[in-house]
Amino acid sequence: MSNFRTIDRRGAVVLPPLVRAGIKHVEIVKRPDGVIELRPKLLIDQDQGWFWTDEWQAKEREVDVEVAAGRVESFKSGEAFLAALDARAKP
Repeated sequence: MSNFRTIDRRGAVVLPPLVRAGIKHVEIVKRPDGVIELRPKLLIDQDQGWFWTDEWQAKEREVDVEVAAGRVESFKSGEAFLAALDARAKP
């Protein structure tokens, strides 16, 4: 599909409806060869989408409550953390 557009004085380009259908955000990349690419983007990268699920966000809110109530424990090292886990696992 080839289409010519004019860049207005503010630097804006209006994309034709068929090109922009279903796209809300784009990443603009200028390649070393001078080609400008518009890449459709989600506000949340797909590999990070799990964090924003309702289930995960509910768990995050639970953690916030526990932290605010002071029901957390800190460790100075990974080894100290693992030792505490081991101690809890023993009857």
